[in-house]
Amino acid sequence: KIKSIIDREFSEASNILVLSFTNATIDGFNKSFKEYKNVRCHTLHQYALIINHLTQHQILIDPEIKHLYKFAERLSIDFYALCQHLECMTFDMMIESSIDFIKSNPAYAEEKIGKIDLVVVDEFQDFNELERNLVFLIFKYADQTIVLGDDDQSIYDFKNADPEALIELYYNDSSEKIEHEHIC
Repeated sequence: KIKSIIDREFSEASNILVLSFTNATIDGFNKSFKEYKNVRCHTLHQYALIINHLTQHQILIDPEIKHLYKFAERLSIDFYALCQHLECMTFDMMIESSIDFIKSNPAYAEEKIGKIDLVVVDEFQDFNELERNLVFLIFKYADQTIVLGDDDQSIYDFKNADPEALIELYYNDSSEKIEHEHIC
């Protein structure tokens, strides 16, 4: 669907950004758009690393986060302060940092993000509120945006993904609707 929209309506665009939640989805997009020099595909977290000014920080994964929380607790140190000292961060901290940096450094953000002809966000139902806030900030640099998702396929409720945000966006009067495909 995304490829057909780009071919039909954005074939002359020079800068198209496709964002999704999972590496597997992005790997599929990268294969589909291999011949397209104007399309960049990233997970939201990969893209946050591109625009984030804290590139030297280590990204923590779940087991490391649990151990570091326990360590901070034992030492009576704030987890976030410990992460800052150790130059590491969680995925949520990376998203928060990107949001804060874009808001506080608009000139740098404009240089780093640039002008985007089209942003496509796939699997929008899998993003939590913090991630959606970053997506909405990125939208400000785009001429056009397309948000795709399926509220019946939200599987990331353990990280506070909320399909209601997709439903609200769909029913927002300022949103143009794309023909919904019912696949059986």
